[in-house]
Amino acid sequence: MPPTGGYGYTLSECAVILGSAVHYTIPNLAGRNVGVAAKLDKALLRTAH
Repeated sequence: MPPTGGYGYTLSECAVILGSAVHYTIPNLAGRNVGVAAKLDKALLRTAH
């Protein structure tokens, strides 16, 4: 697959990074709506490739 985005990762590589390096948090549990935040240190993108 061709690289995507400005960092040159393929979709498969992006899936690995999102599955292993992203920190997911649940900032809001009140009410009917639930929010999910994903945090990723950009320094990891430069060193992972």
